[in-house]
Amino acid sequence: MSDLSVLIIIKDEEKQIERCLQSVSFADEIVVILDKCKDDSKKIVKKFTKNHFSGNWKLEGERRNYGIKKCTKKWILEVDADERVPDELKTEIINIINSSKSDWHKIRVNNFLGKDIINFGWGAYFGKSAYAGLFKKGMKIWGNERVHPKIVLLGSEGNTLRNRLNHFYCKNIEDLFIKLDSYSSER
Repeated sequence: MSDLSVLIIIKDEEKQIERCLQSVSFADEIVVILDKCKDDSKKIVKKFTKNHFSGNWKLEGERRNYGIKKCTKKWILEVDADERVPDELKTEIINIINSSKSDWHKIRVNNFLGKDIINFGWGAYFGKSAYAGLFKKGMKIWGNERVHPKIVLLGSEGNTLRNRLNHFYCKNIEDLFIKLDSYSSER
């Protein structure tokens, strides 16, 4: 079809992993890395792919690089459990990987707080605005920092995709502050 692997890294995501997996079911291969999962995430993942790997990683970069190695297709789309690929983006991704001469592309992101897209103000920047989420295997390497590791991108950058990924960052303000506090505790 399109020579696309989707990579998802999760830790205890039973409440939202199914919706993420449904949105990426167009891919030729789905690879899920289960990091210290104690909930029913693995049971849900098994319904969508046999390519799931469990482990215990101290560094985000280590587990992401491990996941990239497990992908077997030419192109990799990297998403998180709280993200969804809408149909328009799906079509654009397929077109890009079938025609692009570049090695990686940025994807713009709609960040949601609950059911509302946050476009402006300080809250709009807690999620990500765009990221190098579509890349050829071997063109993205994650660093060894514990939280939000640096990324090395090799090869040539292509056009940023027009359509956006939906990122359901937090369900409400309280959830946002809990997440921010967890980041500060992990550093």
